[in-house]
Amino acid sequence: NLKRVGALWKFKAIGYDVVGVDASPEMLRRAMCHNFKTVLGTLPRSPFNRHLQFDAAAVPFAVLGYVGTTNQLLIDSLKTIRRHLFRGGRLVFDVVHAIAAARDLREKEKKTARMGQRSLVEDRRKSFSASRGVIDIECTFTVSEKGQPAEIWEEQHSIRVFSEQELRLALAGSGFRSLQFFAPWGCRQPGAAEQIWLDDWCLMVVAEAV
Repeated sequence: NLKRVGALWKFKAIGYDVVGVDASPEMLRRAMCHNFKTVLGTLPRSPFNRHLQFDAAAVPFAVLGYVGTTNQLLIDSLKTIRRHLFRGGRLVFDVVHAIAAARDLREKEKKTARMGQRSLVEDRRKSFSASRGVIDIECTFTVSEKGQPAEIWEEQHSIRVFSEQELRLALAGSGFRSLQFFAPWGCRQPGAAEQIWLDDWCLMVVAEAV
């Protein structure tokens, strides 16, 4: 969703060269419509010349939870990113927080968003496997206009979840130094600068290439 990657627009606006990588030709086509440079590819493989390096890399929307389903794939993906960063370059990414996923025992969840006469209802069903470290999510989305269903679609996701300790070890083994772990919505334990609020699913990570 290009509109949600607001920081990339800001970097582009002040003169940075921003390159988008995605496995979906359709998403790349949409990005090209907004004058972004794009490359087709997916981790852990690199779509770039081995000598090409960047100042920073952003991996949003829990992408590492999809491609890093094993420890080796996670390490390989991080090493690929490190290879294309200058020393001192920054890596920013988000993952599903393992502790929050394990604590959330709700099997079903329903959310509704309203936009004028249109509404979007998300019915979410999920199950968490501690042995696999994976959360399976099935979603049904219903868009209604004036109270009548206009569009319905379904999505299925299997996403690996991570603890802070796992990520620190993986980053250290891939050429990175961990800088910060935080909950993006500001939900932290009072008085604990780096302790993640246990019910916040999203864990943001900032690391430095060393």
